Amino acid sequence: MDTLDRLATTLERLNRVALHKLHASDALPMQHERLQLIAWLGSEVDMGALGDDRILTALRHFAEAGFVRDLRQARLLCYGCTQTYSEQGERLLEDMKLFTTLLTFLTQHQARTRALRKCYRGLLNAYLSYDPDAATVRGSGRSDWETLRDFLRDKLPLLTIDGHTPQWLQVLSTHPHLLGHAPCAELRGAAGIERMEEIRQVLGIAADSWLLRRFVESGIERILALPDATFQTQVGEALLLLDHYPLYVSRQLGLLLERYQRCAQRPVDDTLRDFAIAQWGAPWIAQNDSNWACTAAARDMVASWGKQHLIREFFHLFAPDGADNTRRAAFWNLYSEDLQGMYFALGSAAFDVQQRDILAFRNAAKGMVVRLNDSKPSLHAVILQFEQFHIVEFNHQLNIAYFYDTSRGTPQFYLSKGWVSVGALSVGDAMKGNVQAQPARPMPHTDDKLLSWEGRFAQELGRSASAQQHFCTQHGASYAERNGQAWITPDAGERYPKEVASVLQAWGYTWSPEANAYFRMLG
Repeated sequence: MDTLDRLATTLERLNRVALHKLHASDALPMQHERLQLIAWLGSEVDMGALGDDRILTALRHFAEAGFVRDLRQARLLCYGCTQTYSEQGERLLEDMKLFTTLLTFLTQHQARTRALRKCYRGLLNAYLSYDPDAATVRGSGRSDWETLRDFLRDKLPLLTIDGHTPQWLQVLSTHPHLLGHAPCAELRGAAGIERMEEIRQVLGIAADSWLLRRFVESGIERILALPDATFQTQVGEALLLLDHYPLYVSRQLGLLLERYQRCAQRPVDDTLRDFAIAQWGAPWIAQNDSNWACTAAARDMVASWGKQHLIREFFHLFAPDGADNTRRAAFWNLYSEDLQGMYFALGSAAFDVQQRDILAFRNAAKGMVVRLNDSKPSLHAVILQFEQFHIVEFNHQLNIAYFYDTSRGTPQFYLSKGWVSVGALSVGDAMKGNVQAQPARPMPHTDDKLLSWEGRFAQELGRSASAQQHFCTQHGASYAERNGQAWITPDAGERYPKEVASVLQAWGYTWSPEANAYFRMLG
């Protein structure tokens, strides 16, 4: 006898002993629980009777006869009122005469609470699953759905009976607003999402239900209508909604981005930036164009945020030990919206290591990373493409920046190793800066008596409206034009240190001790 045979013999012997000791009274607890379940359901009707075949037969008989035979048939009709029952795609909920007949029958028998409750549950399923705004709605579907909503709201108080109350009825009684004209008005914020998830689980609401769509839309519509400053503080709540219900990202995320772009002041929102790029891909990659369901201005805003983030991360992550590259990151972020392109040429160390932050950087910069052809693994570069210059900056503090004048043609380093469209940066070519075909202007990061290096770089790049706006945001200032003059006023009312003030000086601004502000003549 093998192991399985011995186990079977042992179990058989144990069962005989257990049955021998069983008394009739031992079944009473089970019988009690069965009666409780029957009281909950309302009768001993086999739930299998609600199969698709029985429902379809009941629908066809009702459509042909025009009257409801009994409560058993009514229950089948309630569960099947959104189901097609003919080759023409007819539905009970889209036939006003038949649907009104069904509701009238139920009203006539509403005193039979248990039976009404079972029919009500089927109608509730129909109410939650039928989308009255769908393009596929036919006939009187929209108005019948509204009639159904009112019927469910009016009959809800009649469903309470002594004994056990089903969980679905408890939830509906707690949230009667689900049957109103504003079903989601009372569900807001993280607590609202948590409560909606509980409602979904108990009522069996599908992810594509109109109720969830309205929950998301109403929450975001409320946030979009807020004043700029308040709206910006509530963006996180809107993103929480979209994170929980990604089915509605395509439309609602675009509305959020466009609303943010219309704000008078647009401070960088890291969470909004990361969420948008995670959903639709990097906005600077051409193959992602069709993903960005928003205006070009909103997309450009996210692209600018992304570039600022990448520039800041480049000078932070790849700075040699003890180096402080914050000044360079701050300066180049002033011109982030003027960039026409940007690429990162990374040394082998950036590809060999498995550090999480460097991997995250390479992923965020997808489509903008090439390998740096050099023997120094820790040497990295960023190529900043402006209309007038292509500028090569390295991560080491002592390295010089090279300004290539675009009017003299394409910089030679773009063509090394066969990189035609992007260019695999050759350090040797980039650092020569004296190739006859494409000379570069070396610009060291050193301050002189008159200007900091930021001021000398700003002289080359010039003044743009976006750079001025970024300056005010970054350094805490306001911009105004009056009496033929442009004014930049520090919020602190104090003169900036040299590395900051040099940028304004390069843009033609002069400090006014009387006004505690910087000014220049317009025109």
